[in-house]
Amino acid sequence: MSNQVLEERFVPKGAIAFFAALVVFYAMLWFTMYAELLGRR
Repeated sequence: MSNQVLEERFVPKGAIAFFAALVVFYAMLWFTMYAELLGRR
């Protein structure tokens, strides 16, 4: 019984943190390239 409760509460914090870091990294990359392109105009 207690095993099922633990499985339901399991949250892959590492995977969520990795995905969040990836999104932040790509956002920074996109803004850097966007600013670079705006600076060339």
